[in-house]
Amino acid sequence: MLYEKALLDKWTAYAVEETAQEKLKEAMRDGIGKAFEKGMKNGMKKGMEKGIEKGLEIGMEKGKEQVVRRLISSFNFTDEQAASAAEVSTVFVKKIRASLKKKKK
Repeated sequence: MLYEKALLDKWTAYAVEETAQEKLKEAMRDGIGKAFEKGMKNGMKKGMEKGIEKGLEIGMEKGKEQVVRRLISSFNFTDEQAASAAEVSTVFVKKIRASLKKKKK
């Protein structure tokens, strides 16, 4: 009877240990899953913010390029005048002027 009791205690302890390990693994998976999900959300948010920021920069530059093109082609502004009016550098204006000259050829 003592042997059977010891054997039962041993199997009970084993079952408790196995259950605890399974629960721990489950908790770790859930924790890692939640951490991964949170990391992905944060990463996506930062990525979207950077993408929007970059898109705005590109849009602003394209808009300034169009303004400079009009100032040069329609009003014959000098590089300095166009740069001042469009609030860009004269180097920027010179690049646009060069591209306009290439198109005319």
